[in-house]
Amino acid sequence: MQNMNIAIVGASGFIGSNLIRRLLEDEKINIYALSRRQKEDKVIRWRRCDFFSVLQGERALKDIDVAIYLVHSMMPSAALCQGSFDNYDIILADNFVRACRFNGVKKIIYLGGILPYDDLSNLSPHLKSRLEVEYVLASSNIPCISLRAGLIIGKSGSSFRILNQLLNYFPFVLIDSRFKNRCDPIYVNDVTEIIHNLIHEEYSESHVFDIAGDETISYKQLLIEVAKAKRKKLHFLPTPIKNDFILCKIASWIISIPYELVYPLFQSLKHDMLARRNSLYKLKRPPTPFQLAIEESISDESITIRNPQIPLNDVRSVIRISNDQNISVEKIAFEYYAWLPKFFKPWIDVKVENRIISFYAVFFKKPLLVLKHSLDRSSRRRHLFYIVGGMLAKIEGRGRLEFRSVLDGRTVIAAIHSFRPALPWFIYVITQAPIHWFVMRAFSKHIKSLK
Repeated sequence: MQNMNIAIVGASGFIGSNLIRRLLEDEKINIYALSRRQKEDKVIRWRRCDFFSVLQGERALKDIDVAIYLVHSMMPSAALCQGSFDNYDIILADNFVRACRFNGVKKIIYLGGILPYDDLSNLSPHLKSRLEVEYVLASSNIPCISLRAGLIIGKSGSSFRILNQLLNYFPFVLIDSRFKNRCDPIYVNDVTEIIHNLIHEEYSESHVFDIAGDETISYKQLLIEVAKAKRKKLHFLPTPIKNDFILCKIASWIISIPYELVYPLFQSLKHDMLARRNSLYKLKRPPTPFQLAIEESISDESITIRNPQIPLNDVRSVIRISNDQNISVEKIAFEYYAWLPKFFKPWIDVKVENRIISFYAVFFKKPLLVLKHSLDRSSRRRHLFYIVGGMLAKIEGRGRLEFRSVLDGRTVIAAIHSFRPALPWFIYVITQAPIHWFVMRAFSKHIKSLK
């Protein structure tokens, strides 16, 4: 029987690197590790891929049977990022699904977050984004097995690493009422064992499993247990700081972990993260005992999480547009070009000729920007325009503007990717960038007003 080709999307991350170690033990699997950085390996086939590009995704998933999706986008992906991580997440997931369909991938496995039992309308932004990604993947018409996990215990895990770093630096922790909430932690080796099992299990339809370890514990008690394992005394103080932004900024600076990572995870503490016992995936062996998982995962060495390497002077700008009226993406895209000169009248003009869209300013004969509508890369749910000229743009890489429909057409994402400004960076950041962001927010309101 021929080996299965397994793609790990997000292979260089915490779960991905641990999963590779587990899958190397299975001789019936060929591992394809997908990452933004190309790596050389005699056993694992590394493929360089940035899933902000559909084209790269299509190439990277060629000949893949099962694709395992482990991507999160809380960290910056460009020198200047305008927009929120949940909008980046939904683009990445949508591009991944397109690439899976293009290549005939047979099964998707996704690792998301446990959801509170009662109120899904008040989810933290992090958990709401995890749920949206799950929905996008499950809507692909490819069987998708979604795993919902709470705190994953392991040396390199972001949540556990934050706890570990706090205890490395402080004999005390500032807490509030949220630390009374409970979670069902699970050891990273149990997670990778579950994913390995699912690779070989047959599913004709999408399915959702909660995954958990052998003990339910409050966040406060979790800190106590980690401190015990590190043989450190721990004291709790009620926090006088009521602003999460300030609290997370201070914690981020002290423990050398990026704020973009600390803040969304801290906000999720407001929920009980408990697995639903009627939807629990059961390992074929007993789960790793909680105390053993802690002992295996602690480290007295301080670990600094650095921002990933990103291209200089690269811009990504993403905004979410409500589309309850279910207007087609093509109409929204060309409405933008019709609306813009009215919004800036008489200072800006837009000319559309065949597939070329040119933006002009009063007193300038040369266009500010020139876009080309890519028909072969556009579809009913996505229209793509490459940036091909203009005084305000450097024509490097694959700068592009796109409009795409997601979440059953209820939402349209307008995004600029890989844009390189011609203006000096400092001038661009204080002029063109905020103007663009203001314009896109105004356009979003305009679309909401259409009937």
